[in-house]
Amino acid sequence: MTRHTELEVILSHEHADFDALASLLGAALLYPQALPVLPRRINSNVRAFVDEYQNELPFYQPQDLPRGHVQRAILVDTDGVNLVKGMDDETTYFVI
Repeated sequence: MTRHTELEVILSHEHADFDALASLLGAALLYPQALPVLPRRINSNVRAFVDEYQNELPFYQPQDLPRGHVQRAILVDTDGVNLVKGMDDETTYFVI
């Protein structure tokens, strides 16, 4: 049986605005072991900002996450869960 890495991710809502982006970044500073994941869809002005500063920002695209089991998902600026690969019934959720 192959054992995959246990991951912690930080997630926000789809159609992310700057509040969501700032929340992802703030949580990444509080939880440096967790990977801040951009939603699949973000507002165009936020997309332009992320594209401009992508080398200075710690964000992951969902498709670029390392292979592994998501042990914990930290949720910010959202009232729902956006699933990413590696999440299952054993994933715990922490809302800040």
